[in-house]
Amino acid sequence: MESHHVARAAGERNLPFIAVRAISDQANEVLPAIMATFVDAEGQTRMSAVLAALILRRVRFGALVRVGGASRRAHQALLRCRGALAGLG
Repeated sequence: MESHHVARAAGERNLPFIAVRAISDQANEVLPAIMATFVDAEGQTRMSAVLAALILRRVRFGALVRVGGASRRAHQALLRCRGALAGLG
């Protein structure tokens, strides 16, 4: 979510910049804190952390399925925007 770093770099180089985001969770939804450990610095899923949390019962399988579905819907929303954004260049 650190698009401001990219925006600043683009501005320093006089390049156009646009950020588009899709939100996958509800404003009143509280995600289990352990889920923050499931993704590395590059945004890749750390399956070992996910499996360990499941085995040690630090997260429920149903919660993972719910969050996964919401993430998939957010990703699909971004994909629907790409055609409109392609026309901006």
